[in-house]
Amino acid sequence: MQVDEKKLQTLEIISAVVIGVTTIFGALAAYFSALWGGNSMTGFNKAIMTMSESSTSYLDALNDYTQFTLEDFKDDMIYMQWKKAEKTGDPDADYLFSKLSEALQKDLQADTDQGELDKAYEERIGNIMQTMESSDSNYGIAQMQMEEAQKANEYGDGFTFATVLFTIVLFFAGMCSLAKSWNLKLAYIGAAGLMFIYSIIKFVTIPFPPLS
Repeated sequence: MQVDEKKLQTLEIISAVVIGVTTIFGALAAYFSALWGGNSMTGFNKAIMTMSESSTSYLDALNDYTQFTLEDFKDDMIYMQWKKAEKTGDPDADYLFSKLSEALQKDLQADTDQGELDKAYEERIGNIMQTMESSDSNYGIAQMQMEEAQKANEYGDGFTFATVLFTIVLFFAGMCSLAKSWNLKLAYIGAAGLMFIYSIIKFVTIPFPPLS
């Protein structure tokens, strides 16, 4: 079938424009994919570091609580031995008294209701709870950072897919230029147009990465 030369030129121009525009969008999609990939890696690293800080803080608090419990148990045991030694006039009473915690010694010497011991207890427990709360807070931050990193990874995958779609558009547009048959040219440029529209829709529906 004889085709008007003007139609062929018009189709060639359309094909060239499609190739040019698609190349630009394909390059942008690849660039955005790389940016999101970098943001994803940075986010995962931050999440791991924050999670490590959270775990370290929690272990420190747990160790402090264990040590505090052992010291409290030791105080109770020595106090019972001291009371018994003092009651029986055992000469080891002074030695046992010296082994009590400083706060308990002050309370016993002042003959109060363990005011210093209570203060020391509240301060120690308060510090432990504060460390645990800090650990919980860091854990929550780490989870948020992990979720953001996962989203960035998904966005990067989306732009990678868009790059593949634009490559398919380039293939069809290129085949349009190479095809000899007019009907085949129309089929290729039609396929390129449809794929271009789908690729653009995919491209614009993915959040763009921060460029700063």
